[in-house]
Formats: sequence, structure tokens, C-alpha cells
Amino acid sequence: MVATKSTFLRQTLPKMTSTPLNTPMTDIWTTLPPEIESMIITEAALVPLQAHFYLRYGQRCVRAIDSQQWNAFKTALSISKSTRKAALKAVHESGSIEDVVIASSDHTPYRRQPSNALLSHFTLLCRSMPFRLEYIDRASRSFFFPTTLDQRYPDAKIRLYIPFPHAGSAQRLVRVDIESHNDVLRHLQDQEMQRRVAHWAKRASYGSWAFCVLQPGGGPKRDPSVSFPGEIAELRSMFRWVKK
Repeated sequence: MVATKSTFLRQTLPKMTSTPLNTPMTDIWTTLPPEIESMIITEAALVPLQAHFYLRYGQRCVRAIDSQQWNAFKTALSISKSTRKAALKAVHESGSIEDVVIASSDHTPYRRQPSNALLSHFTLLCRSMPFRLEYIDRASRSFFFPTTLDQRYPDAKIRLYIPFPHAGSAQRLVRVDIESHNDVLRHLQDQEMQRRVAHWAKRASYGSWAFCVLQPGGGPKRDPSVSFPGEIAELRSMFRWVKK
């Protein structure tokens, strides 16, 4: 399959020439076959975009992270009608933004906040964290020590997905990806799964209004964790193993 794709690229890409650095981007794109153009644009559109969803004086704010990636996505939407269609199709099907909590001094946005028009294209928001259970509740001084699963899969990471927080959207867990070399789900028992999801949801609520259920006044509730299915069959159906 790889050899076939490589041969296809050699046959269809235009002959390499010395292109001046000041050549307009649109002129370069017009020389590419539609198939190659679509492949490149789709790949660019699915580059994980990151943002920080934080509260400032009770107001919900979004700070873009890594201006190059955000600008690449904006470029993919503006090259031509066909590239815009390909990029939006890819984003609507499997695109998401990762919510990353960072210090305000580390923000390097291309703007203070991505436009609502740009954010409206996304349907999912995710948070990443270790699979391992860790210290979580300072008030009750609760500690979680490494379990057999933690020791068996030390490199495993999880990614929680919720619907992108557009107006009127419910804050609930809709998907959980476990990234590891081996399939953790085969050894994840029902009770252990429920315990870990509750832990992950609570941890995700720290520092992010998107993963935090807020009161009408804007502040987080006493238990701010987003909801997830109580029925184990429905909960298990949300899990997906992603091989590293």
C-alpha cells in the first residue's frame, strides 16, 4: 500500500523546479492535481489544535496555543472553494481541539481568542492525561496508589471527549480513547472502569470551564465534573483503544 501510494505521488506531482520564495501560495496550489491537493489539505486540517479554556472574572475565555498550527488551519480554509470543502469535511468528521491548561505567562496566541466563526467548525473538545490513577482530592487527603493495571500499562494515556461547548450544548462525556501499546480494555473490569472515569472527569474539570459544570453565576459547582453514563454497557461503548 505504501509503495503504491509512493508511486502514485511520483507520477502525479508536478516536476520539481526552483520556485521563487516570493511566489504566491495560490499559484503553487493550482499546479497540484486535485487528489494530492485534497490529501494535503485534509492532513493539515486534522493537525491537533490546542487552546486554553479558562475563566477570567467569571467570563469564559479561549486562548489559542501555537499560532503556526492555527494559521495553517485558517490557510486551509481560504486557499480555494475545493480546499475549504475538503478541510471542513475532515474537521466535521473527526476534527477536535485539545483543551490544554497552561499558565497565563505561557500563552502565545495569534489573537487573544479564536473567532466564534472559526470555533464553530469543531464538534469535539478533548483533554489528555495519564491512564494511571493519581492524587486527586486534597480536601479529603485521598491518594490512589498504582494498581496492577497501572504497573502493566505504565505508558498508557487517555483522552476524554465532550461535545464542543457551543451555545446550548450539554457538557457530558461522549468518548474515551486509551492510547497504549497493548489493549488495556481487555483487563479493565466494570467497577474499575467506573472508578477511573469518575477520577478522570474530576481531574479534567481543574483549570478548564469547558470540562467543568458551572453555576448560573459563572462559578463551578461543588462537584463540577461533567456527566457520564451510569450504565456500564453504555459507558464501555464509549471506550476506544488506540494503538501506539
